[in-house]
Amino acid sequence: MMNKFKQLQVGQVVKNYKEMCRILEQEIVSGKSKQLQIKDWERYIKYTKQGHKFIIEEIYDDEIIKAETRGRKSIYGDAIQLLILDLLGYKNGKITISKSKLMNTLGMTNENYSLGRSNLNKLSKYLNMDVSFIYDFYNVNNSNFANIIKTALNDLESKRVIHYTTIKKLKPIDSVQNRTATEFEIVQIMEIEKEVLISLGYEDMINVRKSKDWNKFKLEVKDRLSQKTNIEYYYNAYEIIINEKFIDYEKESLVSLMLSKIMRDKSKHELNNMIIDNSLNNAKNRQANFFSSPKTMDIRFDVNYVPNMTTLADVLLNIKAPLLDLNNNYTEPNHHQLEEIDLLFQ
Repeated sequence: MMNKFKQLQVGQVVKNYKEMCRILEQEIVSGKSKQLQIKDWERYIKYTKQGHKFIIEEIYDDEIIKAETRGRKSIYGDAIQLLILDLLGYKNGKITISKSKLMNTLGMTNENYSLGRSNLNKLSKYLNMDVSFIYDFYNVNNSNFANIIKTALNDLESKRVIHYTTIKKLKPIDSVQNRTATEFEIVQIMEIEKEVLISLGYEDMINVRKSKDWNKFKLEVKDRLSQKTNIEYYYNAYEIIINEKFIDYEKESLVSLMLSKIMRDKSKHELNNMIIDNSLNNAKNRQANFFSSPKTMDIRFDVNYVPNMTTLADVLLNIKAPLLDLNNNYTEPNHHQLEEIDLLFQ
């Protein structure tokens, strides 16, 4: 199935549903079956609709695996939604949080995930692993994790339990406080990002984010920002608020949403185990279908591919793993050390 979607290209405009079915060699259906079919495509590609047209924005390296279900609810969704509501309970019904911080808070990743992403070459040296394996690990998992979170947030919003938006946050050079970017500042950021994309020979953020030049891009943008603006760094964040009328209607309170420490830890560990299992299953599928992705064919065919993905999952995803010290050896976690690590471009 995945191979059919590889025939598409980023930026391609497919004129209508029937044409998409022809390309994917799928049956043309109607009604509820059509809705489910189109929904299933979102496991393989990211697209926007423009009238009847499908505009292809991204083609995932891995399909997003369907989680087991209980009735109509995904187990992924149950765990993530429960932990998001628990977090909102502790934050008085409103939070603003970056994607990587939310992933870490929910137990999808550990603190090494952001640390390693900001220090790819150091991580490569520390693990004695070719950096191309690490690029592949981050590229495929970032897309999957973002979609898992977005699905959970959309489900909660559909139930009218929460409302969320994506905003751009920044830290001014002359201030210690982060704040929401103004429209003028957003334009400044976009202009500098475009300048650096052109200078590095990339057309869009999707391709540079998946490339070996991603860290170079970030550093160059940060350097130009400091020279031309008052922005030290910036990042995308979710602003999530709870529907307090819903809470009143259910005769509950924000406090009642909060889990006990035992239940919270249990939920995080269950979610973390599912994330790791799916990450490794995806790695095995990628190796079995290595020929479908020419850019990564060499490393995915490598006999060490799955063992390396297993090592990376143990170090970067497992919430029981100790915090990495990339200059020396492992250390015990310091939960304050990484508060602002990897904020740029979340």
